[in-house]
Amino acid sequence: MGIRSKIVHEEAYSETVERRSLLVTNFDMPSANPLPREWEAFLAALRIVSYAPQADIVREGEQGDALYVIESGMATVWQEDKQGGRRQVGELHKGDIIGELSLLTGASRAATVSAVMEVSAIRLNRQDFEDLLQAYPSLSGLFLSKNYKRLSASYYELEQKNGELITALHARVELSSLFICVVLLMSVYAFILGFFKSDTFLSLSFANTLAFVLTRFLEVITLLIILWILRSSRMPLREFGVNANDFGKTVFESILVSAAVVVGLIALKYGVLQLELNPFPNQILINWHYWDWTYVSYIVVAPLQEFIARGVFQNTVARLIVSKRAVFWSILITSVLFGALHLHTSIGLGMAAFMTSWLWGWMFARQRTLIGVGLSHFIIGNCAGLLGFWTIF
Repeated sequence: MGIRSKIVHEEAYSETVERRSLLVTNFDMPSANPLPREWEAFLAALRIVSYAPQADIVREGEQGDALYVIESGMATVWQEDKQGGRRQVGELHKGDIIGELSLLTGASRAATVSAVMEVSAIRLNRQDFEDLLQAYPSLSGLFLSKNYKRLSASYYELEQKNGELITALHARVELSSLFICVVLLMSVYAFILGFFKSDTFLSLSFANTLAFVLTRFLEVITLLIILWILRSSRMPLREFGVNANDFGKTVFESILVSAAVVVGLIALKYGVLQLELNPFPNQILINWHYWDWTYVSYIVVAPLQEFIARGVFQNTVARLIVSKRAVFWSILITSVLFGALHLHTSIGLGMAAFMTSWLWGWMFARQRTLIGVGLSHFIIGNCAGLLGFWTIF
């Protein structure tokens, strides 16, 4: 069945302001009357055609017998794949042209164009076009010039998209390398933390102090390796949360959220004490005797841990996953890893780290800066310590 059988309605061209505008834009036709004879002949050769929804306006592989300018409606562009199916490669709307290359060169259609809703178009048949060129050769130069400009614009756009794809591919390669490196570093880190809990290590008289110092040393080494990788890849640190986006708003939100968590922890401990289900070493609600230099150092340790966990790992996973729920999966994966790295102490601490990681993962995904999560980590971590929660793990 031919294409013509798909036409709902066909009529001679009649002038409207919108149709004249489409022709002026697409063919450099003069906008004011009276028109030269060649353009009057051009208008006389045009037809107005309508296509029903789902109808094929042109079909891939068929000989091009007409050019179309869409004046209303929407159409989709399809191409056949190697499996015999077809895939959508574009959409066409008001003002778009169908089939200009086939009209000029006689080549077969490169794709199928189907109406999504009823499409009205201005059509110029190939035979009428050839008759026009024979009668008015000057039209040939005008058509070729306009088509060259359109193809040049399309080529420039494709060139830009190709550059963007190359940049995106390079970024994915670098992110993949970063992901592998961080996973390996975290695995080594977990093994070493496990060794700190072994009988051999705990037999040392200064085991606790040495474990703290070595843990901080490992974190610094990990940070330096990650920074070296980022520097080698030339990926800017601001993309990994090292920025001051909405500083005031971020700080206020982080303090507010952290305060709510701390109030919750105080209420939880108070309730436990009142019920006499006391797992804590004493009955004091907030014990300042726990305060030492390690709490002060947490102002550096907390942002450092968040840079590795959130800025690098969570951010890298989110950018590597191709899914609408990439942020969710990145927070989940990071939280599981963050919780697992604390299991060397106890299952309780691992679960606590897992749950707080959800909070900070959400906060980082929302704020896109490490300022908020680093501050929140410092506040909640220290307050939980002063409340004695770390003593029960």
